[in-house]
Amino acid sequence: MRVTEQTPLGPTDGNRVAHPQKIAAGMGGIHETLATHASSQIAYPIFNIGLGVSPAAVGLALAIPRLWDAFIDPWVGAVSDRTRSRFGRRRPHMAVASVASGLLFAAIWWFPRGMSPDYYFWHFLTTSLLFFTASAFFTVPWQALLVEMTPDYHERTRVQAARSIIATFGALLMPWLYWATQLPVFADAVEGVRYVGIGVGLVLIIAGLLPAIFVRERTDTVEAALHSRRKIPLWQGLRTALSNRPFLIIAALMVLFGPGILMTEGLGLYVNIYHVNGGDAAAAAQIAGVQGTLLYGAKFLWVPIMTAVATRWGKKRTLFLCFSLALVASLCKWFCYTPAYPWLQVVVSLIQSPGMAPAWVLMGSMIADTVDWDEAQTGLQRAGLLLAIAQWMRKTGSTVAFFLSGQILLWSGYEAARGSAQSEATLLWLRILFPVVPTVCIGAAMLLLCLYPISEDTARAVRRQIEARRRAMLSSGV
Repeated sequence: MRVTEQTPLGPTDGNRVAHPQKIAAGMGGIHETLATHASSQIAYPIFNIGLGVSPAAVGLALAIPRLWDAFIDPWVGAVSDRTRSRFGRRRPHMAVASVASGLLFAAIWWFPRGMSPDYYFWHFLTTSLLFFTASAFFTVPWQALLVEMTPDYHERTRVQAARSIIATFGALLMPWLYWATQLPVFADAVEGVRYVGIGVGLVLIIAGLLPAIFVRERTDTVEAALHSRRKIPLWQGLRTALSNRPFLIIAALMVLFGPGILMTEGLGLYVNIYHVNGGDAAAAAQIAGVQGTLLYGAKFLWVPIMTAVATRWGKKRTLFLCFSLALVASLCKWFCYTPAYPWLQVVVSLIQSPGMAPAWVLMGSMIADTVDWDEAQTGLQRAGLLLAIAQWMRKTGSTVAFFLSGQILLWSGYEAARGSAQSEATLLWLRILFPVVPTVCIGAAMLLLCLYPISEDTARAVRRQIEARRRAMLSSGV
């Protein structure tokens, strides 16, 4: 079934998505990247090092909002699936949520000076809960919008690649956020983070409004009829979705590859400051900024290359290659984070870059294939619900990861008051856990990937089945 619609940014012709539409939709990737990761990039340096909040408390304040976010995602997805308006199912939620989340992100960092650590914990927790609630109403509908832009097996990868490349502009900001808080115009990082927070909030608003305004949703009269006549309770939808084996495999890969790495990613700053640079936070921030720029900037090179490789090798084999490169990069952390050669750690980013970003592109494309699998089994097009369940699994894993990241700092014996005089045992444990935990998680993801059943031939057969069902329903007058 061909669906075409003229839009302000150009047409979507059949199964191909016009480049202006890909760009407009991809702008949401900047919003998603910053909304998901920006607060965690600067939370520990500001609240722990700058304000003396316990690392366990910071980890808890990072974890609880993400747990809340994870649990409301399926509800948000169901609400978006059922929304009917002249502006579409997804875009009204995206427009309101982008503005709200931008304002709330700035509020996280606008706190008074001279308060107690308990006060700062509750401020961080409360504002973060509000922020992630607003963010869910952008991220879930936006991800469903991406999945629904095309039914073509390879075009889905190209849409995800465009999203990933554009999201790089947001990712390039993150390694420099802590550095920006220490600019000479600010008295200290605690003052600087107020203005950095406002800047990030503005970017969130702009990047969220662009896809909400300019992208037109791909509509289908059969899908609308199916959805309007076969509404099922949320709990029943969850149960049937969890019987989708390919979907569960990709969702589990996202949990292992994302939160599994995230669990100790924050330790890198501590290893960098106290082991590599002997307590010099400014030097560590500069190296981390360059390292992050190399990691995220390389997406401009590697995402198109890996996308082309996937059209020849297939998504599954290419994803296995990406996981392998990320595994090697994790193992290199032990050798490359050394005080003898502080800048050697950039090697980790150079090895990691061809694996990290392309892996997310491929998993995003593959989960779109599992949405088709679900429609073939159930007769319902419910991308919002399925994407929300995947996010629920991933964010629940992130919740555990953030909580454990604070606990790991405590278990290692780290004490902020000691500054650069951390014990040798503490530094050793930080150095061990930093590479070992992500290596184990990536290895488990590689084993699980072997069980994924959807190939290109399988995906195309599923799509033909869906199209035949839709034509039959149209001819019967549904």
